[in-house]
Amino acid sequence: MLAAERDRIRQVTLRVPDHLLREVRRTASRRRISLNALLRELLERLADEDRQAILRQAYDVLGADEDVSVDGFAAAQREVVRRG
Repeated sequence: MLAAERDRIRQVTLRVPDHLLREVRRTASRRRISLNALLRELLERLADEDRQAILRQAYDVLGADEDVSVDGFAAAQREVVRRG
């Protein structure tokens, strides 16, 4: 995917109960960020957690296979951990 395609901003419509919207707006206000910024941050965090879970699962599958050596991945894994 090209960077221009990945970074294109899209508008979406979200339907939430009034009580949840009030609470999320209060959260954004306490953090001194816009509601849009808060929701984008939460969506990015959720997507990142999902990617990490998929990678952990794939690594576990490889690690469980006796015919596959995951030793070569150790350096890459250290680099990922180092970068945070």
